[in-house]
Amino acid sequence: MKKLVIDRKRWLRGDGLDNILSYPEMTTSSFLYRDKDKKMCCLGFFCRQLSGLTIDDIRNMPDPLSVLTIKGVEKKGMEVLLAPLLNKQQNANNTICGNLMLINDAEDMTEKERENGIIKLFKKINVKVKFIN
Repeated sequence: MKKLVIDRKRWLRGDGLDNILSYPEMTTSSFLYRDKDKKMCCLGFFCRQLSGLTIDDIRNMPDPLSVLTIKGVEKKGMEVLLAPLLNKQQNANNTICGNLMLINDAEDMTEKERENGIIKLFKKINVKVKFIN
C-alpha cells in the first residue's frame, strides 16, 4: 500500500466547489495547489507525493485531469501514476476522484468526517493516508 501524508497546516479544504465552472478565472476556491496561499487539496498532495508532479505542474489546476488536458503536462509515466483517479475512456476524473473533491471541498463537514471520508476513498485505490500537524 502506498502512503500519503497530508499536512493539515498546508491542506486546502472546505472552500466549496465554485471553481469547477469558472476556469481560468478561478480565484477563490479549491485547487490542487492554490498559489495565493501555497495550500494544496488532498489530490494536490497525491499528485506531488505519489505522481511526481511539481508545484508548477499543479499550480491553480482544479483537478488531476486538468493537469493533462489544460496544461498538457506529459511526464514519463504520469498517466499511469494518475490512473487511479482517471477514467481515460471518458476523458474524465473517475468517481473516486470526484468524491475526493466533494469531500475535500465540502463546506458543511466536520474535520473528522472529512478526514475519515478521505481515508476511506484513498484506501479504495490502495493508498494509506496519514494526517499530520
